[in-house]
Amino acid sequence: MSPSPLTVCRTYHDLLRFPLRGRLLRASSSNSSTIFRRIVQKSSYGAKISRRSGTSDRLFSRLFLCAGLLALGACGSSSPINDSATGPGGDTGSGGESSGAGLRVLSNRADMISGDDVLMELQLPPNKALDDVRVTLNGRDVSSSFAMSSDGRYLGLITGLTPGPNILSSSLGDRLTISNHPNGGPIFSGPQIQPWVCQPGALDAQCNQPAEYSFLYKSSDPTSPGLQPYDPASPPGDVATTTTDDGITLPFIVRQELGYQDRDQYKILTLFDPALEWTAQAPQPQWNGKLLITHGGNCGAAHAAGNAPLDDYAGTIPANPALEQSYVTALGKGYSVLSTALDNAGHNCNIAVQAESLLMAKERYIEQYGTLRYTIGTGCSGGSIVQFTLANAYPGIYQGILAMCSYPDVFGAGAQFTDFHLLRIYFEDPSRWGDVLWTPQQFADVEGHLSHANAVAADEGLYKAALNPENPCSGVSDEERFDQVNNPGGVRC
Repeated sequence: MSPSPLTVCRTYHDLLRFPLRGRLLRASSSNSSTIFRRIVQKSSYGAKISRRSGTSDRLFSRLFLCAGLLALGACGSSSPINDSATGPGGDTGSGGESSGAGLRVLSNRADMISGDDVLMELQLPPNKALDDVRVTLNGRDVSSSFAMSSDGRYLGLITGLTPGPNILSSSLGDRLTISNHPNGGPIFSGPQIQPWVCQPGALDAQCNQPAEYSFLYKSSDPTSPGLQPYDPASPPGDVATTTTDDGITLPFIVRQELGYQDRDQYKILTLFDPALEWTAQAPQPQWNGKLLITHGGNCGAAHAAGNAPLDDYAGTIPANPALEQSYVTALGKGYSVLSTALDNAGHNCNIAVQAESLLMAKERYIEQYGTLRYTIGTGCSGGSIVQFTLANAYPGIYQGILAMCSYPDVFGAGAQFTDFHLLRIYFEDPSRWGDVLWTPQQFADVEGHLSHANAVAADEGLYKAALNPENPCSGVSDEERFDQVNNPGGVRC
C-alpha cells in the first residue's frame, strides 16, 4: 500500500489536521490512544465517503501471521477509496442506494441485507407529503414505519423481511429488491466452518440469541481505570463527566449491546443517557455520528463462538492499566465503538469471514443507532493486518485505519515466519549441515535477528498455532482433532 507522491504526509500533525474527505486515513504508532486523541481533536468534520462495490474475493489469510513486537510507525498515507454513492455499511452522512425521489437503502447494499430488517429513506418530491405516499413490503403496507428523523429526512426501519428476495415499493413508482440473508450467515463468505460450538444460551445451531444490554461508567477515581458496571436503579456516586468533540458535556455512562451474528459475538458501545430513548431516526445528541471498530491480534482458527475484543493490544500483550484504552477515549469524545469476535485475527484469520462479520455488524448498528459519518478501524499486529487487507479487498468498510504494531508489508510477515520454521528444521538438526559448522549466533545472523530465540518464539507461538492442523483449537475435542497417525480424518484446526 505505497502512498502516492500527493498523499505522503510530512508529520502526524500534517496528516491529522485535515478532515477525512473521501480518503482512507492510515496511521501507525506505538500508542494508539495518543494518536486517537489527535484524530478526534483534529478531524471533527463529517466525511461524505463514496462507494465502489466491494469485491467478494475470498482471501484466506492463514499465512498472515503476527507478532507481539511493537513497531514505531512513521507517516501514514491517505488515498481515494471510491467513486460512487456510498460505501458498504452506509458511511455517507446521507448514504444509500438510488437517487432522486423514492426509496433508498441506508443500512447496507440491497443485496447484502441480513437479520430480517433494513433501514430505508423515503425521498419525497416537492409536491408530496409523507401521508401522500404508500410503501409496501411484499404487498404489505409498511408506510407507518417512516417518520421524520432528527436531521429532517424520512427514515423507516422495515421489519419482517422474509428469507431471500423481498419487494419494497412505493406509490411514487419505484420498486426495489431487497435480498435478506440469515442473521447467522453467511452472506458472501461461502460455506461456514464445521464443526461449530455456539455460546451457552444459543437458541439454534446458528448461535442466534436476543441481544442483551448492560450499562458501564467511567469513574472519577483515578485508581479505578477502564469502565465499571453501572446500575441505573442505584447509580454510583463517582461517575465522571466527559465532553464530546461536539462540545456536549454529560455523565460518562455507556450502554453495551452484546449479541450474535454470523454465529459469533458482537459488541456495540455508545455514550448513553439511560433516561432517553435512542433510535436510528432520533439518535441521542451526544453521538457525533462516528464509529470506531476494534480488532484483535495474532492469527488462528476457532470452531466455537468467542469474545469480541476491545483493548488496543488484544491478542498480543496484556493491557497496561496506567494507559487509557483508545475505545474509552473514543466513547468519551462521542464516538460509538463496535467489535466482533470474527474480526479478532487470533480467533478467526479468514479475511472473507472478517469482512462479512463487520458488514453485518455495521448494518445492525445503522438500523438501531443511525447512519454514519465515517468509520475508523484500530488494532495491533494481526489487527493491523485485518485492517490493511480489508481496506484493500473490501473498500468502504473503513474510511480510516489506525494500524498499530504493524509490518513493512502484509505478506512479508507470513513469509518471514515461514522462513523461521524452515530454518529451524535445518539449524536445529546438525545432521543436515554436512561439512558446515554453525554457531547459534550465526543462526541469528541468517535469520536477521539478535538471537535465534526470536525464531523459536515466532515459530512456536505463531506459525505452528496458525498452520499446524494438529494444534488444539476451541470447539474441537482431542478425540475430534486431526492426527496424521491416529486420526487422519479428524478436524484440522
